[in-house]
Amino acid sequence: MFLLDKRYLMSALMLAVASTQNPSFSLIAFVPFAYRLFISRAQPLTLTEVTLSIGTTLAVLVHPAYYFTRYGIPTPQLLVGGASLGGNLSTFYIWLIDPDIGLFPNWLVGVALLSVTICFAFKRKNFSLQGKKFPGLFFAIYFLVNFYAHSSTTNLNSGATPGVARYALWYLPAFFPLVFDAVSTFPRSARLMAPGLIGLAALSVASILANNPRKPESYSTPTRLSYAIQSKASFLYDPPPEVFLERYSGVGEAVYGYDPRGVLGPDCRKLLIYPGSGRGKIMVTPRCQVDERKLTQVADLLAAHDTVGQPFYHRLDNREFSESRLSSSK
Repeated sequence: MFLLDKRYLMSALMLAVASTQNPSFSLIAFVPFAYRLFISRAQPLTLTEVTLSIGTTLAVLVHPAYYFTRYGIPTPQLLVGGASLGGNLSTFYIWLIDPDIGLFPNWLVGVALLSVTICFAFKRKNFSLQGKKFPGLFFAIYFLVNFYAHSSTTNLNSGATPGVARYALWYLPAFFPLVFDAVSTFPRSARLMAPGLIGLAALSVASILANNPRKPESYSTPTRLSYAIQSKASFLYDPPPEVFLERYSGVGEAVYGYDPRGVLGPDCRKLLIYPGSGRGKIMVTPRCQVDERKLTQVADLLAAHDTVGQPFYHRLDNREFSESRLSSSK
């Protein structure tokens, strides 16, 4: 909000405060700071702006300085093995679109408002944020930095309430300009205003109920949307193996104690296989009438021919599925 109002140093300070929780925001905070120094360099700094600059610098240093003086590292994730820089960058998109942990599938109000914005943007054939220039460079850096930082986690299936990953929530502020534009440009006619407000109120209530902080965390079961996709049209989307394994095994993080060969999805055809020797059985949902032993034999053969050494998906063909079915006597 401060950035759109061209209050660049106040914007930098707010982002620097966020960096005390999420260190990647220290890089993002530098962007509005640079805007003020270079775009408005003809204007001398006021005493307030000098104070904001000092506050921004100190806030950015708080997180790395604290952990470096105590443990010799800039952030605790590197100490406990919770981060591998860029380790999951190939799946950066999950923070926005994954049905289990992504932002959009769990943000009904935002999706509705963004849809309205897109409709009006096409109608206007431009996007100026009600006379304000859209800071495209800032938001490009915002997403690129966060995609890299959040994809460095070694715990992708990190839940909150109802299950959306905590990292996905950091992208919420980036959509404020679009939400602001949607609200500002929505026609003021009663014919459209009344149903629009009713729909927004209904979505808001549904969102509040679904995300009630009193609810327990839920990252060991799939969301309704995720289950619908994987049971009806699993070919549409392959989640990161960690997410699929923990949510569709039915036991969450406890699944690693079983060291399974893999997991069969709810469509009874999509099979996630973990390579390597000495693994246990394939974990099968009760709705699939499949013999775990027979299916594990199929998975063992597939794993034996794997040369990559990483978890992979396999769709059972008719022969493999038939061979894995429970016998009629059983």
